[in-house]
Amino acid sequence: MNDQEDLLVELRERILKSRKYRQLGLNPDTVADLIRGELKDNTSEKILRKNVRRKLHNIVAPYLGELDYSALSEQLDQMGPTSLGDENLKNFALVFSLNMHRPQNDCPICLYSTKSFLK
Repeated sequence: MNDQEDLLVELRERILKSRKYRQLGLNPDTVADLIRGELKDNTSEKILRKNVRRKLHNIVAPYLGELDYSALSEQLDQMGPTSLGDENLKNFALVFSLNMHRPQNDCPICLYSTKSFLK
């Protein structure tokens, strides 16, 4: 194995065994593909790890957590008729999206939600 392949294997295992990801049953090939993609542009292991974890977060975050559909439906029903520009609906969507996963400063979902809904 070469140095890059050793780094790929080591980083993949570290990510898959991390507290945040070990219970999710992630496909090791997906993590390896993310690492390979970042290896082309990053020479620093620290930056490589940060970029891979950020991308993995963006892939996985929307699927974390269990939704209580009946509670969400009840909250929406209580709002009554709304339009897309309605402030109550915007606030509901913001709280919903930010509570679905641990927000990160570089997560496009979090950034978009906060910027677009807090205007």
